[in-house]
Amino acid sequence: MKSFVLALIVCLCVNYINARSILGYGDLAQNTISTIDNVHTIKYQKQYNPKPNNMLAFSSLSTNASYSFNAIYSNSDTTITWGVVSFTNGNVKDIQTIDIPYQYTVDSLNGFSLFLENNTIFYMGSYRSIYHDGNQYDFLTTSLDTGFQTALPVTVSSFPTHGLYDYTSGEDYYVVTITNNSQQYQCFWIDVANNEIINTITVTSSFVDTKFQIFSYQRNLYIVQSDVTGKYVEIYLVNWNTKTMSLFSRVIVPSPPVSLQVSTIANYVAIFSIDNNNTLTIPFINLSSVLVTNFLPGLSVSGGDIYFIF
Repeated sequence: MKSFVLALIVCLCVNYINARSILGYGDLAQNTISTIDNVHTIKYQKQYNPKPNNMLAFSSLSTNASYSFNAIYSNSDTTITWGVVSFTNGNVKDIQTIDIPYQYTVDSLNGFSLFLENNTIFYMGSYRSIYHDGNQYDFLTTSLDTGFQTALPVTVSSFPTHGLYDYTSGEDYYVVTITNNSQQYQCFWIDVANNEIINTITVTSSFVDTKFQIFSYQRNLYIVQSDVTGKYVEIYLVNWNTKTMSLFSRVIVPSPPVSLQVSTIANYVAIFSIDNNNTLTIPFINLSSVLVTNFLPGLSVSGGDIYFIF
């Protein structure tokens, strides 16, 4: 009996620690912000005031205003704005608006990363290539101090292409797309300080998923995808030296996903798996132990969702 009680106490403590390992998580949706506050065990759901035309990306917990997040959004077809969104009342405050280069439109942008240590926004932009079959994807850098912008051509692709900044290294940006034969992922490693591609590899997968997403941790690039049956969501680690990808973790999901998103903080990653019935499953994984420590509850699918943990 004592051993049972001890095991129960350990189990409860582990669940408590898992719940407290992040401050919370949420969703920047089309019309509302929903936030699960783990610290105070409160769920907030507020309408934006005022409402941005397009919410583009979650960035981080704001240090300038309590109960607020840094976010990237747009209020016109030719600009993007860094602003602060309060999750307790929905108030949206513009901090800085920048013009995007003329060849891009807001809906062609992705991979936003706001690096406040040097007041820089990194992101990807694309436009239809007139020389090749597909879209030209460029790595864009904008200084919030000077407004100076650079565009580094990365690849031409007809498939989904994702980019992200590695906050844990502070030096790297990764881009991943699918090759034209649909059998491989092509990965690009960009040195943001010198604005140059320092490595490009192609890795083969038994199943290439057009729903794939990417994240990074300590200069490691990971690809998240569904398996061919839709029974699992899998994480693969990219090896730049051997030009291969190896299975890092896999999680059973209740039904095949039609859409995937990922969000990271410290050594944790959450995968947001949405099925055909708009049911959301959120496995929460410790990258240090490769264990699924929890499934996060309380969020739903409402349209234009940008899920995040913080």
